Amino acid sequence: MIKTKTYQFKFDRFLNSKNSDFISHSISKINSAYESQNIQKFSFNKFINRIYKYVFDNHQLDENLKKESVDILLISNFLGYDSFNNDIYFGKLNEKFNKKKIKSKKIYRNFSNINISSLSKKNYKNQVLGKRLNLSEEFKNLLLLFKEILNFIFSKKYNSISDQIKIFDFFSILKNLRHVSQLMKCIYKLKPKIVIFTFEGHAWERLLNYQIKTLDQNVKTIGYQFSVLKKNQIGILRNLKKKYNPDYIATTGSITKSYLKNKIKFSEVFKLGSCKWRKNQKNLNNNIVIALDDFENLEIEMIKFCKNIENSINIKKIIVRVHPIIKNNKKRFGEIKKKLQGSKKIILSNNNLHNDLKNSNYILFVNSSIAYEGLFYNVIPLHFKNTIKPNLFDDNFPKELIIKNNKKFKNIISKNIRFENISYLRKFKNFYFEKFNINKIKKILNELN
Repeated sequence: MIKTKTYQFKFDRFLNSKNSDFISHSISKINSAYESQNIQKFSFNKFINRIYKYVFDNHQLDENLKKESVDILLISNFLGYDSFNNDIYFGKLNEKFNKKKIKSKKIYRNFSNINISSLSKKNYKNQVLGKRLNLSEEFKNLLLLFKEILNFIFSKKYNSISDQIKIFDFFSILKNLRHVSQLMKCIYKLKPKIVIFTFEGHAWERLLNYQIKTLDQNVKTIGYQFSVLKKNQIGILRNLKKKYNPDYIATTGSITKSYLKNKIKFSEVFKLGSCKWRKNQKNLNNNIVIALDDFENLEIEMIKFCKNIENSINIKKIIVRVHPIIKNNKKRFGEIKKKLQGSKKIILSNNNLHNDLKNSNYILFVNSSIAYEGLFYNVIPLHFKNTIKPNLFDDNFPKELIIKNNKKFKNIISKNIRFENISYLRKFKNFYFEKFNINKIKKILNELN
């Protein structure tokens, strides 16, 4: 399922060597979650916009938190105001804990363009990280960055991988150190017994785990595999020095549990379930959902495809959904909206996912987990074949559901394929995203008390 290139083996060997320390673990290219990254075009306007938000968002979440002891701390992601009512990572898991008299707290990493320090509502300021640390801490991290660049140039520390990294790669140190420092200041105040964080194998996740274990070995860490395991995903499988590995890895369902249990020996793997689970739903209308990819080149290809099929198929509506992060990017969202103007069948959705899926028979996707969520509504996933990203399903995905061109798409629609007749899809529907079950976490907590 997941192939690793030679240079990744070199990186793994380096991270487990005596030359590697906390700072070298904070270099995203060396400690990456995915085998290959999508390279987006540099935009000067985006760069200036980020700098502006970074400079003026000086919100320090830890200063808004009261000192208290919680049983469980959940670390989720803030994509916009909807994240409070519709957390697409943990859902209402914290409410399940609280109902069982398990004291829990949730804080959010800020992935939005929203300046938290400028918000008036107190509940936002009590839950979401700002964009930066205080200036003295930022300056300290900047010195660490320059020191590490000098190590790269003048010492032997990075000799074993020097041909695979560049000076530019070291700048990810700032982002990762900042991120972990923000989270650790909150952990100091909340004193959780268990910390559950989204886990894909990114550098910041490993650094956070290390810092938690350095603070208190008794705090249990759970990395949550919250989404689809993708073919180029390698970080989640990486076995590092003990403090960098979570104590447990919680999975979305039986399929992911079985796969990770066979691959991972450094952490205990158990099934937690997912907020993506749904009771079986009925789809009501003959529509198709287009799950636009967040990579801009693929986004352009998919929009072009929508326009080509608009008047040539027996579909009521073509419902276009953008990635949540893109939806909060006003400029890019506006560009997509402009491209779709004048189309009679094509609709840029502002509905929740449930409404779009229950009104559709098909979903066209590249790498989006909503293709899995659509299975609960008997929505047939159609993979948009491309040269950039692989199908997120495994190699047994039905070949007749892979779209290579407009003609292939028309042929599939004309056949009126029934979801119930495809055993492969029924398997993933039942066992990939399952209902939350917190019994294992209760057991871990009882052992700590």
